[in-house]
Amino acid sequence: MKGATRHRGGLPPALTIIISVSGIAAAVIAAYFLVSTTQRASKQCVLVLTGVPYYDTVSHKLYFTVRNDGTTACDLSSVIAVLGGQEATCKGGTTSLAPGDSTSFSCTFTNPPSGVKDGDKVAIQTPTTTLTASVSTP
Repeated sequence: MKGATRHRGGLPPALTIIISVSGIAAAVIAAYFLVSTTQRASKQCVLVLTGVPYYDTVSHKLYFTVRNDGTTACDLSSVIAVLGGQEATCKGGTTSLAPGDSTSFSCTFTNPPSGVKDGDKVAIQTPTTTLTASVSTP
């Protein structure tokens, strides 16, 4: 057979197709993972303290405002403040804070923390997160 040449070392067409399909499948799986992770991460409640929490040393009340910077409602059914090792249940606002909304709370300490001064740390606990900040006093 004159003119016919045989090539060795090339990939068979079936193997080329299998490699191509595998590469496309891997790219689709990676894209799905990125999209689903981004969607899950972006649908969250993000509470932010607006301003500085204020502790009145005479009435033993703590006042603060929170804003929801997230994309889903925040559960505020139970809000507790911890200052100087003492806990207080906070009242006010709403039990569910919609995205973009703000609400204010006041917390009365039945066992007041002693010696609270400017800059002392307060922890504000909600069902989904704990916020920490420095308090302001008179």
